[in-house]
Amino acid sequence: MIKSINHFSVNVKNKALTLKFYGEFLKLERLQDIEMEDHRLIYFLLPGGIKLEFIEYYFSTGEIVTPFTAKGMFRHLAFEVSDIKQVAKDIEFYGGLIMQPPKWVERLGLIGMLATDPNGCELEFVQLSN
Repeated sequence: MIKSINHFSVNVKNKALTLKFYGEFLKLERLQDIEMEDHRLIYFLLPGGIKLEFIEYYFSTGEIVTPFTAKGMFRHLAFEVSDIKQVAKDIEFYGGLIMQPPKWVERLGLIGMLATDPNGCELEFVQLSN
């Protein structure tokens, strides 16, 4: 029934930091922007042809704060990287925040790091080999 993943969507808190983080830092290809009536959709291309969609609302909205361990919530998007130490070194300059620094996870056989993007979304970065 499901053919593929089309996109992941994130509500934007800070457009400039979001564009810098995903475009300059993660070096994702920026696709088109689409103007809707009360918001703009901004697309980036993830590896494998999946789109990352950012929604910039033109009206004021509240912010929700949910603990990352809350049950029933979408937890994070994980990216495999070639140099996790470099990601950790640069992430805060680009508006991210390290939640858990890089560490070896024996049971998974990888080095993992948890962080947030400029919108407060949790991201995991993994490196499969040293």
